[in-house]
Amino acid sequence: MPTDTRTQFLDMAETLFAERGFYGVSIANIADELGLTKQALLHHFSTKEKLYGEVLQRISDRYEEMQNEALSGSGEPSERLLAFFLSLAEDALADPTRSRLLMRELLDNQVRADTVETWYLRDFLKNLVDTLRRLPEWRDRTRPEALAAI
Repeated sequence: MPTDTRTQFLDMAETLFAERGFYGVSIANIADELGLTKQALLHHFSTKEKLYGEVLQRISDRYEEMQNEALSGSGEPSERLLAFFLSLAEDALADPTRSRLLMRELLDNQVRADTVETWYLRDFLKNLVDTLRRLPEWRDRTRPEALAAI
């Protein structure tokens, strides 16, 4: 099934950002991999930051959907949280690129994440931390402790 041009750009950008990190990839690199000009890519995304933001938004949307599905199920809160982590693990095995990019973003880009106006993973991580802190054994823990555990 053919994908549209924008999706192809996002797919390639996701792969390269996961492999090389935000600072290791240029718009020209992504365009070259697709056999296009830099201008063709800039027609769809005016800057590398906007392209990267859309890649992160797409990942965040997927993870939030998985999170909502797992956490809205039946069972004890700890069981639902475990179900979510299992779905994340399954997703990582099915498509390691997404999880590699997520880890790069969390570990390599913290300074940049603190300075950007919109950090696409903020809500996803906030909801996850809040869910963990609702468990009785985590109620007295700080947000940073919960985030580190996650």
